[in-house]
Amino acid sequence: MSEEITLEKIDRCIEEQKVLADKEAASKYHKDYSDGHQQRELRRLRVVRELLVAGVTNMRWGYGCVYIQEGDMTFRFYLLKQKWSAVKNPTGGKVSWRNRKSYYCKSPKDFVEKYVLKSKEVERL
Repeated sequence: MSEEITLEKIDRCIEEQKVLADKEAASKYHKDYSDGHQQRELRRLRVVRELLVAGVTNMRWGYGCVYIQEGDMTFRFYLLKQKWSAVKNPTGGKVSWRNRKSYYCKSPKDFVEKYVLKSKEVERL
């Protein structure tokens, strides 16, 4: 998905996904599954919404993660595990994430406040 992620689009997607997740939960209520694909996707969308509400502006989709670009820093945030990693990328080109250390965070809001917005402030100075 190359289009910009906005709060209105995410809210619409969450409403559509709720129906699918509820249907999946109803069909698996008697089985010993923690959750299914539709329910995980709903959790991912809710985390993306939290990131947008916390103040992220430049975000694009990945596979199970989002990439956040703030100035010359690129952050990768895993939506279900709530882990993140970052790399300084002044050219905006391709980044190798293979050997990057990833860190856990308390919440998406905490991640945005402590790291994404701080990198924006450092850039202004």
